[in-house]
Amino acid sequence: MQKALLSSVLILSFVLTGCSYLRFPGVYKIDIAQGNIIKEEDIEKLKPGMSKRQVQYVLGEPLIQDPFHPDRWDYFYSYKPGKKPITKKHFVVYFENDKLVDSQGDCCNAKELEKDLGVKPGKPPKEGAEVTPDENEYSSIKRPL
Repeated sequence: MQKALLSSVLILSFVLTGCSYLRFPGVYKIDIAQGNIIKEEDIEKLKPGMSKRQVQYVLGEPLIQDPFHPDRWDYFYSYKPGKKPITKKHFVVYFENDKLVDSQGDCCNAKELEKDLGVKPGKPPKEGAEVTPDENEYSSIKRPL
């Protein structure tokens, strides 16, 4: 009887330790940030008619390039602070004939980034500055073969 009770208690304890229902006090959980950080300043730089290359220069490489919808780029960002709920952002850029026609979604504001990641907002772009990358800007980028 004691062996059966002891073995059932051991089995039950092993089964319950694998469940997420138990929260162990004092266990540190790291903050996890994933994806593309799209800021308001970046979205303001987007203008209709920009090429895909120019948009990529402003926003970075999209997280998802759907092979079935090549004229749509999806930018995702998620932030999971240790024991708090997750924050998700999704920004979509649409092209037609390789030119920017529309963009929609939410972005990360500077206050959120400073609070969550400790990132200080950078200097805003100069008034009237255009983003037009040329070949020289791309030639310095070293890409793996």
